[in-house]
Amino acid sequence: MKKLNKNYLKLVLKTEIKWFTNSKKTILLTLGGVLIPYIIFLPGNDIEKTKVVISPLVFIFIGISACCGQFLYDSICKDIINKINIFYNNLNISIIYSFCAKILLCTPFIILFIIPIYFYNIQISFLIICIIFSYLINVCICSFSLVNFLFDPKSSYFALYIPFIYDFILALLLATLKISFVTLIASLILIILWILISLKILNSKKNSTNML
Repeated sequence: MKKLNKNYLKLVLKTEIKWFTNSKKTILLTLGGVLIPYIIFLPGNDIEKTKVVISPLVFIFIGISACCGQFLYDSICKDIINKINIFYNNLNISIIYSFCAKILLCTPFIILFIIPIYFYNIQISFLIICIIFSYLINVCICSFSLVNFLFDPKSSYFALYIPFIYDFILALLLATLKISFVTLIASLILIILWILISLKILNSKKNSTNML
């Protein structure tokens, strides 16, 4: 395994930050995802009754998916359309650096999703933070692999819908298991499975066309 090159990571991270801060549409859509957990608090909603029907964690998970999933989708599409991957390849920068940079930019959003927990009267613990972060990793790996694989200039939004469907189903699954070690273990198992799937997808012939 090659040693992490900090200069490569800084270059890729700087490129991501520059693009993100200049993309008003992406900023608007990602911040819109942060507001999803607060939907239950809209005037006219019976908060306690809603909690009985569906776990508040669903709203938090869907918010993470909408926020980080949208960011990843826009970022990956930008890399492909603007041929940034070719630029990285010419510098012998592995795609892993791009993936790590995108996760690093998604991570701060987790803080914004910790805040709604107070409104739901859920006690913040190390376990729930691990569950939320593991869900984020699932969203990132799924989106990064599938968006790259499914991207098509003629119908690029298809690459957004498929990862989001997976994220939505996973949100319902994890919320059903509630805050427990079983939830965390299930999420970690899915992360391992997605790593294996990603290795196949990222090395596929079709994906290689998009990556390079």
